[in-house]
Amino acid sequence: MRVREEDIAKTAFRTRYGRYEFLVMPFGLTNAPAVFMDLMNRVCRPYLDKFVIVFLDDILIYSRSKEDHEHHLRLILELLKAGQLYARFSKCEFWIREVHFLGHVVNKGGIHVDPAKVEAVKKWEAPKTPAEIRQFLATDNFNAKGQEVRLGEKQEEAFQTLKQKLCNAPILALPEGTDNFVVYCDASHQGLGCVLMQNKKVIAYASRQLKVHEKNYTTHDLEIGAVVFALKIWRHYLYGTKCTIFTDHKSLQHILDQKMLNLRQRRWVELLSDYDCEIKYNPGKANVVADALSRKERVKPTRTRAMRMVVQTSLKRQIAEARKEALKADNLKKETLHELEKEFEEKSDGVRYFKDRIWVPKVDQLRALIMDEAHQSKYSIHPGSDKMYKGLKEHYWWPGMKRDIATYVSKCLTCAKVKAEHQKPSGLLQQPEIPEWKGEQVSMDFVTKLPKTKKGHDTIWVIVDRLTKSAHFLPIKETYSIDKLAQLYVSEIVMPAFSVLHTRHYLDARETTDKIKMVQEKLKVARDRQKSYADNRRKPLEFQVGDKVLLKVSPWKGLIRFGKKGKLSPRFVGPFKVVERIGPVAYRLDLPIELSSIHDTFHVSNLKKCLSEETVVLPLDEIQINEQLRV
Repeated sequence: MRVREEDIAKTAFRTRYGRYEFLVMPFGLTNAPAVFMDLMNRVCRPYLDKFVIVFLDDILIYSRSKEDHEHHLRLILELLKAGQLYARFSKCEFWIREVHFLGHVVNKGGIHVDPAKVEAVKKWEAPKTPAEIRQFLATDNFNAKGQEVRLGEKQEEAFQTLKQKLCNAPILALPEGTDNFVVYCDASHQGLGCVLMQNKKVIAYASRQLKVHEKNYTTHDLEIGAVVFALKIWRHYLYGTKCTIFTDHKSLQHILDQKMLNLRQRRWVELLSDYDCEIKYNPGKANVVADALSRKERVKPTRTRAMRMVVQTSLKRQIAEARKEALKADNLKKETLHELEKEFEEKSDGVRYFKDRIWVPKVDQLRALIMDEAHQSKYSIHPGSDKMYKGLKEHYWWPGMKRDIATYVSKCLTCAKVKAEHQKPSGLLQQPEIPEWKGEQVSMDFVTKLPKTKKGHDTIWVIVDRLTKSAHFLPIKETYSIDKLAQLYVSEIVMPAFSVLHTRHYLDARETTDKIKMVQEKLKVARDRQKSYADNRRKPLEFQVGDKVLLKVSPWKGLIRFGKKGKLSPRFVGPFKVVERIGPVAYRLDLPIELSSIHDTFHVSNLKKCLSEETVVLPLDEIQINEQLRV
């Protein structure tokens, strides 16, 4: 469907590749559905409601016999051909006896309820507590407080019967027109639930579990999310008609009038404004159906038990043998038990326990063996020190266990090279000194790739005085050499300033000096304030000459990692030796020949101390050099 010539400009949109306009009707325009629906009605008007039903781009042809259906199909295809409308063959279905159309199931038996509408009820698990029974029956006086609950075969059969009746007509009704729609919504920390009703009859149920990021939402945002979930899933019923939405969150009545909204709420309010809906308060005790749907999913453990360490018999045997060696007089001092051995309890397996945890002696690297198994075995996921300690302390104990685990994790190469840093980069902000006089220090930059002027200039050289902030913009060519730029700087910047300075009266110079002092004081105040903000939650980091450090892979330094993609790709290379300290926060590294084209001086934010005793973190053949950033 072509857009009118005078309306083409209204469909314009801009991208980084340029400005574009639609010549045919696109999706997303406000009036596109109505215009396209009118077109389809005009094309199929001769046979509309006789053997064809049309809704936007959905065409349903129905017949009493195979011969009639073939004839009807030919007639509709000829109408589409005459109207220059073409159906995509991959999206068409022919000669079917049952079809899902606009939320209903249509077959020779008539129109039925779509199973998707009752999926939330069908998947309801059998209740196991009085609270879950009350949620399902939507009543508070079902079971007296303190009364015993018996859940046997008869109760299970009754539960399945109730679910079946809830999912079948006449409990679920078909919509009658487009008026009097009512939506009941509720949200919990487990999921969202909503019910669509019309004239006090249930049209559909819907519910879903919360996504991972949604579990961090506030209660207010969860309740708005339940309303948005209902509007999206039943858009074909509610869009373009007036409806009423009931929620047990009273403040939602005024959501459209609130001025202080976060970005998520603004996005949702924009969606709400597309619907003609009125949000009303419904107390929680009255909103039992939606509340039950939002809480019906019981939280299940998601972590597999294989992640837990099992104390094997062979390991216990090693610990029992090491215990005898550790309790000898010569070795007992090394264990640093501080007389805690008096609280040990020896059981039948020959192992000593401290508060129901196995004591691991400092013999035969048993502690390192246990930490290796918990941290980097095939069942482990390289947990951090806190999580690893939490898992091990349920089974094992030794003095200084938490400290030893933290040291072990800090030396793990895999963690050092792969895990992302979640704190601010190290190193305090280092600011240049404030100039004593104008023109003493300048900053400069180049604006390149501009259209050429008549004189062939395609670049602007921007020069800013660091004291007075006066700016100069010089047209140049990108091909100018450093000598040419130096001559231009002297002729255009230095000489004019020199002539002005030496032609003014001395009183003016003294007056200028006073103003410069005032400017310097204000610059110092601003610089100190900026430094206090930049150094907030940052820590100083220093290295000594000879230390081994890891280098962060950074495209801005000319290093681009490839090979493994995503979270598993290493973030550091090295280790490299520090050969010289350059200023307070920069260090020169001893880089290998493969990285000789990279500048060998780095800021401390790109470095991390290497505690591991291994020598290779990432093979250099897995590092790609950015040719455009070579020294």
